[in-house]
Amino acid sequence: MLRKDVPLDAPKLPAIDFDLLELLLPGYPAENSKKVRQPAEALVYEPLPGPDWIRLLVIEPWSADENRLRCHLKAVRLDHAAGKYYALSYCWGQPVRGEAQSLLCNGRSVDAADNLRLALENIRYSTLPRIVWVDALCINQDDPAERSEQVQLMGKIYQQATETIVWLGDAFPSAKTRPEFEAICQVVKSWDSYLTPSYACRDAEGNLCHHQPDPSDDSSNPLRFNPALVASLFRCPWFSRRWVIQEVALARSAVVQVPGATIPWKWIGLAAGIIRTNYDHLIATYHMPNLYNAYLISRLSPHGPLPPLTLPSSPSSASQPTSAAPTPSTPSTPCSASSPLPPLQAGLHPHPLALSLQVAAHSLSQPRRPLAFLSDATGLAGAPTWAPTWGPDKPALLDSWSLRSSQNDAAAAAAANDDDDDFNPARGIPFARLRSPDPDRVLRVRGLAVSAVAWRAAHGVTVMHEANEDGAAGSEGLMDALAALARRCPPGARRAVGRALCAGRDWYGRRDREGKLAAQAERFVRSWGLCRRGREAELAAESEAFWSTRERRNRIRAGERMEWMEVAATVGRGRRLFYTASGHVGLGPEEMAVGDTVYVFVGAVMPVVVRQRGEGFGVVGDCYLDGIMDGEAADALKKGEGLRGPVLVDEESRQTQTQYEPLRLDVVSLC
Repeated sequence: MLRKDVPLDAPKLPAIDFDLLELLLPGYPAENSKKVRQPAEALVYEPLPGPDWIRLLVIEPWSADENRLRCHLKAVRLDHAAGKYYALSYCWGQPVRGEAQSLLCNGRSVDAADNLRLALENIRYSTLPRIVWVDALCINQDDPAERSEQVQLMGKIYQQATETIVWLGDAFPSAKTRPEFEAICQVVKSWDSYLTPSYACRDAEGNLCHHQPDPSDDSSNPLRFNPALVASLFRCPWFSRRWVIQEVALARSAVVQVPGATIPWKWIGLAAGIIRTNYDHLIATYHMPNLYNAYLISRLSPHGPLPPLTLPSSPSSASQPTSAAPTPSTPSTPCSASSPLPPLQAGLHPHPLALSLQVAAHSLSQPRRPLAFLSDATGLAGAPTWAPTWGPDKPALLDSWSLRSSQNDAAAAAAANDDDDDFNPARGIPFARLRSPDPDRVLRVRGLAVSAVAWRAAHGVTVMHEANEDGAAGSEGLMDALAALARRCPPGARRAVGRALCAGRDWYGRRDREGKLAAQAERFVRSWGLCRRGREAELAAESEAFWSTRERRNRIRAGERMEWMEVAATVGRGRRLFYTASGHVGLGPEEMAVGDTVYVFVGAVMPVVVRQRGEGFGVVGDCYLDGIMDGEAADALKKGEGLRGPVLVDEESRQTQTQYEPLRLDVVSLC
């Protein structure tokens, strides 16, 4: 969800800190000096005085030498330089289109990769020196001992930089504007017209111009942005590097740069989140799996618009899981403190499971929605099943995005562990993580067992994105599911089915508070309401009449039906319609089976389907279950009652549901 409490227009950063420049290169130059005194030639690498020292690179301005890069490497204590230098994040071996200038460092010729030299050439100022940290030059790569020590500092180095510059290279042809950045801005603008995404680009005369594109007004493009241009950006090699995650996630601020153009990272990350949430099918269609890296970076970043899951820069900064007394019905020993996971180190290749456990551990330390990572759980195919994972094979997110009106509202919501704009199935119940014999494998938390899966559709939900000339659209799997549901759904349950098809979301990924998309989907479901055994001909006639009227055709042309289908296509990928023994209809993971249990876990965003595995449960995946998304289960717990939904269930399901009545709070071991 977008955090309105985070200012999206950051203050202008200083070009250079002259106090630090004087410390690095005394007398070069004074702030008002017009003559530059060149430092004497020196060794490129002299031993660092201590373990808390780093080297910084001073890049001479373009006016000093148009045809060659001149730089100076000087050592300084990290705490003396904090907040006074920039950090560079780039792809080491990325090829370049043109030629990069040669490099002189401390007066000596230095061999450096073409992409790095091109980056330094583009980030240097025209009249002022620039102070940066870049791993390939600031660390003596020929000294294994130094390299090992400096790698341990890299988290702090990126964290204490004024800003991190993400260099994508000259991946795109030169142009007066940057169409790829423009498409990113259009993604954001089409999602929320009140936001002002922009990027800077130099014109033919070298003047810096700021562009604030509007969403595309092409009526034939309902997306209002060009997904092919977005895909070309996320296909840049930089996004495929796993170790850049910490380089940007720990940064105070970050910008993305190509020759002649710059865009704040916040817009890149927000666009990745919008596509991940609302247009998940585009990721596979346009081949941009690296978008998931950008999305993860934004989730980990404390300065982005997405809610952060903070990675610490040192083991001592790791927060401990919350502990609480167990419930009387399930005696257990509370977890007072567990060993913090070792921090990820930038520049290394972290194992995916280590990254997953790191994200989960520090999500658990957050005061608000500590189990939010369960919506990204690995599922039964992984171990542990509750660990989060990201990638193109994962279904889209089900939880909605919300807008908070002010910082005070956000603070109040965080204090109450509540937010009216979000789903909150366990509203009002305090979170507790309990002691586990193997915390890296078994997660013990509290939850409400709502019901068991009584029926699931034979096929996953897939929806065509365009209606044909006759207005007929859909998929066999969806029609079969609706036909089966129709036997159990009275007219009053059709709106619930419509909400389930869209997971309670509107076209922008927010909560469908007005029920607009649910109403659209309900009208579609109603056309299948006659589906009973032996009445297929009547159903076909009703369906044909439903879609052939002028009113329906006008709605299709106006894009009304497209909206709910677009949402259903996103949230339905990798999921099935189902209903529970309690009579609630929902949208859950394709891997679910009849007999699996739907739990509401305290601290999670969405209900979760689990399956018995020995003495614990494996996570199958999160789900949307209509009628319990706003704390209804928590209310039933307080009243000592059970839950019943609108779907007509058989006697066997009714007997099954008695096992969950009244609702109780259990300690559940997820493995």
